[in-house]
Amino acid sequence: MKKSCTMLVSVFLCLLLFGAFLVPATAAEENWTRFRGNPDNIARTDTALPLPDAAVLSYRYSLKASDDWATNVSEPLFYDGHLVIAVGNELLLLDVKGNVANRFALSSLIGYNCRLAIADGKAIVPLSDASVQAVDLEAGNTVWHTQPVVTTDANGATQYHSMQSAIAFDGEYLYVPTVCFDSVTYAPVRGELLCINAQNGDICWTCDHTQGGYNWNGAVVTDGKVVIAGQDGVVSVFDRTNGAVLDRFALSAPVSSLVTYADGSYYTVSTDGVLHSFTVDDAGKVTETGSVPFAYSSTSSPAVFNGKAYVGGLLEVSVDWEHPAKGVFVVIDLAAMRVEKTVETPAEVKSSPLLGVADGVCAYFTCNNYPGALYCFDGNQVQEVYVPAGSDQNYCISSPIASADGIVYYWNDSGALFAIKKAESVMRGDLNGDGKITTLDARLLLRMSVDLDEKPENILLLGDMDENGKITTADARALLRQAVGLK
Repeated sequence: MKKSCTMLVSVFLCLLLFGAFLVPATAAEENWTRFRGNPDNIARTDTALPLPDAAVLSYRYSLKASDDWATNVSEPLFYDGHLVIAVGNELLLLDVKGNVANRFALSSLIGYNCRLAIADGKAIVPLSDASVQAVDLEAGNTVWHTQPVVTTDANGATQYHSMQSAIAFDGEYLYVPTVCFDSVTYAPVRGELLCINAQNGDICWTCDHTQGGYNWNGAVVTDGKVVIAGQDGVVSVFDRTNGAVLDRFALSAPVSSLVTYADGSYYTVSTDGVLHSFTVDDAGKVTETGSVPFAYSSTSSPAVFNGKAYVGGLLEVSVDWEHPAKGVFVVIDLAAMRVEKTVETPAEVKSSPLLGVADGVCAYFTCNNYPGALYCFDGNQVQEVYVPAGSDQNYCISSPIASADGIVYYWNDSGALFAIKKAESVMRGDLNGDGKITTLDARLLLRMSVDLDEKPENILLLGDMDENGKITTADARALLRQAVGLK
């Protein structure tokens, strides 16, 4: 009987080595194809994310030198298993280990606060001259490229625009906001909203916004209507097909955040630290349904879940550089329109939160001061999830995103990109990380033992079944016996 079992295992090993019993992965890859991840502009995932005291650095990638203030970096996106990010005049695709899988040249430099979008396999890249370049993420070629946005003021002087807001995509059209700054005061004085055909780059319509334009704003598209707030503090509603203005409604102050949508209501934050809620009827008319002050000021876009809004801001003004201003993170009960929870943060929260809702709600965000860490609010307190070391510490306005496997990505002004993952509890023999011991694990270990597959860094912890400090076919044989229930 012992001889028969040994022969059976040997046959299994041969079959495993050459591909039998291989079960293809069927899990669908989720993508993060716009600034806050979905059409409602609410960054939310039900995948478990790394928690304080249980998070580790998956990889770090240097996007630029820490003293390079001339090179701009975009907010990252995640598509088809790759992180997509623009740096200077390049578009980078990083694999899950932080290696450059591809890089594509852009027509010119990107601008400050560049927020990409991905539409139908194309990276939609706003450039520093307020033109938009669409890059095929497979071939790397430019599919289309719009003309720069240039206007003239009342005196005939040329006004050069930039694109520092989020791009909305409704499956057919892209909605791209622009802003033009006064050359002396640097105040936003004008802007446009462009509707672009995502397939060919044709400009379908534009709407001139002469009272401040759009800076750190972003639209939401529902029921055939484009809803956005701007630097003049006005909520505007447009017909998505022709750009007709359906309504305008003035809020209490300028807006430097996105409009978000949840459960039939719209939400945005004005720069005076007030959350506003409003509805839009079938004709496009805006009705404000409530407002609540929560901070001294804010540029954070509210994330809504289960009747509550999560948002950050500035708690107080700074006295001097040695005493940086404190920030604030709040939870707002939307039914009562009141602040339910207020917690102080180490510095201003300029970022927009990412909600992890796998087990309760954890809100992830960054603060705009050293050390440029990733923070989490768990409903009671704010804790550090990841703190960069040494020269990787710097200011941070990046809003975190998450991939389908629960890795959180963000970058700070040091020029470093961080991929933060859950600290794993390792099961010996579980080579593919699915929490089970199967013949597929034995096949993977066998291939690694004969150098057909690359070994992970923790291979001894995972696959050294006889604990002799080496990975051999004997380990694969022992693992196979365990997988099929043989002792």
